[in-house]
Amino acid sequence: MDAQLDTTTSRQPVYVDESIHDRAGFILTALVIPAAPVHESVDAALTRAGLAPGSDEFKSSASMAGQPHLQQLRSDLLHVLLNAGSKVALVISDRSERHLIVDHVGLLLDAMIVRGRFDNRPLDVFLDRGIAAPGTVGRWRQHQSLRRAKLSPGQDSRAVRGIQLADMCAHNAATILLSDLGIVRRTVLAGEGSPFDPDEELELEWTLWASLRHCFTSDERAYPGDSREPTEFTEFDAFGLFVSDLCAPKVKRAALDRFAHVYMGCIF
Repeated sequence: MDAQLDTTTSRQPVYVDESIHDRAGFILTALVIPAAPVHESVDAALTRAGLAPGSDEFKSSASMAGQPHLQQLRSDLLHVLLNAGSKVALVISDRSERHLIVDHVGLLLDAMIVRGRFDNRPLDVFLDRGIAAPGTVGRWRQHQSLRRAKLSPGQDSRAVRGIQLADMCAHNAATILLSDLGIVRRTVLAGEGSPFDPDEELELEWTLWASLRHCFTSDERAYPGDSREPTEFTEFDAFGLFVSDLCAPKVKRAALDRFAHVYMGCIF
């Protein structure tokens, strides 16, 4: 396993990938921050699916219909994400701002460092191919908190396995947002192992949110208004969220409503 991917080293890896949605006019970028190494676990999941690690990869854009091994791989990678104690931060940019994604990622990481979201280890930020823009490294250095961060653009997700987890998270979070905007409407069967009847139909965005919400939350409790009293149900601030001011008002409102605070009630 590459030493750069091992979270037992003195650096904290951050894996970054985006999901572009022309019709809705936004780009959602996911930052996956694992608390434990994920390289070998991703390899094991790929192998169980009959794929060759290093040559094959999970791509959320691939059709899963009639592909049970890919559906199982998606489920297995979700377990890898959760078992590694991963946290997920989100950047939501307007579709016109693809060239600014890495600037937005830098702004978010700077804010997260200031708010104590990371320990004292410097960051190793691995960006999927096609994300980084010329001059980004220099602009990142304007943030004092990021001067020790190592930015690695143009990474192949077949080699840097954690990017495959970021791909999955970006796709799932974007699907949640598309559903909240009324653009996507899908249901799925609860299935075996669910607390519901296996044949009960559930809204897709609800199942995606239920599975990922633990990754989105920080340990900062959110309070309503100025009362400083806890909400009726426990609610926490997002682990990390940046929403561009250029996003359409309905996109910005939906993104903040969904991701700015995380409800930790009694759903699986």
